[in-house]
Amino acid sequence: MREFRRKASLVTMAGFALTLGMASLGGAGSAQASVRYCRGPIVADGSDRLSEAVARRQALMRWQAEARKLGAAWASWRLATPKAIRCARAASGGFLCRAAASPCAISQNPARPPKAGGREI
Repeated sequence: MREFRRKASLVTMAGFALTLGMASLGGAGSAQASVRYCRGPIVADGSDRLSEAVARRQALMRWQAEARKLGAAWASWRLATPKAIRCARAASGGFLCRAAASPCAISQNPARPPKAGGREI
């Protein structure tokens, strides 16, 4: 049991030393900040679909197409905020979905926002 504790202690110390060494290497260069810029909200409606999953996917694809008009950097649903996809039953028995979110883009150099501008988050 004593040998196990000694090995575990050595492994813990080695892990700590490795982490500390990596942290000191990471600080050697200059740090670059990234900033997220966001535009006004975009709302996109899908069309009547039999499957709710297909209706949701279509609404999202239409949202991305609208956001892409601002530039490729703005078309990421993952970066958008606040996001919502709402679906409801259509009179036909299918589903209608609406995707709404403010498109955002990341700039690696905060001094220069993405071409379409926007507000900083």
